[in-house]
Amino acid sequence: MLLLIKNSMRKNVTEYLDITEGLYSEKIAVEDANGCITFGEMKRNALKIAEFCVEQNIFKQPVCVYLPKSKEMVTSFVGTNYSGNFYVPLDIKSPDTRIRNILATLNPGLIITDEEHKDQVENFGLPTVTVGCLCSRKEADLSVVESARSRQIDTDPVYSIFTSGSTGIPKGVVISHRGVIDYIDWAVDTFHFTADAKIGNQAPFYFDNSIFDIYSCLLTGAKMVIIPETLFMFPVKLPEFVRDNDITTIFWVPTVMINVENSGVLSEIELPKLKNVVFCGEVMPNTQLNIWRKAQPQCTYANLYGPTEI
Repeated sequence: MLLLIKNSMRKNVTEYLDITEGLYSEKIAVEDANGCITFGEMKRNALKIAEFCVEQNIFKQPVCVYLPKSKEMVTSFVGTNYSGNFYVPLDIKSPDTRIRNILATLNPGLIITDEEHKDQVENFGLPTVTVGCLCSRKEADLSVVESARSRQIDTDPVYSIFTSGSTGIPKGVVISHRGVIDYIDWAVDTFHFTADAKIGNQAPFYFDNSIFDIYSCLLTGAKMVIIPETLFMFPVKLPEFVRDNDITTIFWVPTVMINVENSGVLSEIELPKLKNVVFCGEVMPNTQLNIWRKAQPQCTYANLYGPTEI
């Protein structure tokens, strides 16, 4: 009952960060290959991004984020939501044709990128700004941001993720704040996440499984560790990374888990901190699952639907 009451009171996912930043301002929120960002730094930068979006007179509109998978990308998501808009992650490795199709569908009010990709994005002919420029602004005017956020309701969109589509034309799926809140509050309660948890992120941010990782951390004060993409080409190294970073939860696609098992490394390495092994998106064969269970018997194993289906 308490969980249901808590759910009903929230109407915006940014409320997760409001509470967590108040409790764990100096705690690391996200770590990537280039460094870390604390919850306090994330909120300050997100509010600067939000204020800029409000100044552009866009509200409840799509804001595209064209960045490498990073702490800056997560911060841009949060900033977009603080402004009363919804974010759309774009894959920097996608062909220009796909990106242009998505942009034609959305006609976004803004594209957030970085200096490295700015020239490429400006060729799309839409309003563009770099995350570095946004984060270097003076402290945001909280009243401006709150005025925009307060006009949102929980059925407003929080993000849209584009699939390939059965015809090959990208199709966007829009998810509401209420959808994310219900899903994440359930996940945190089910897997007993606390501020001590460390989630090893595999899913690209343009893939909806990443919602589990991002928002579980924002709600609880847990740390999200973005696993370098190159490691997934060398599965024998993945358990070492999990062990060395004290990761407690992984939400991986079965292909990754199968590749790790096939490498033979599971029988050679101990992962004493790992508590939850979660997977979805494909069929997980019983043979490989049982080998994981035998090698890491301390873990809870769960096959989930993604947030889009839920």
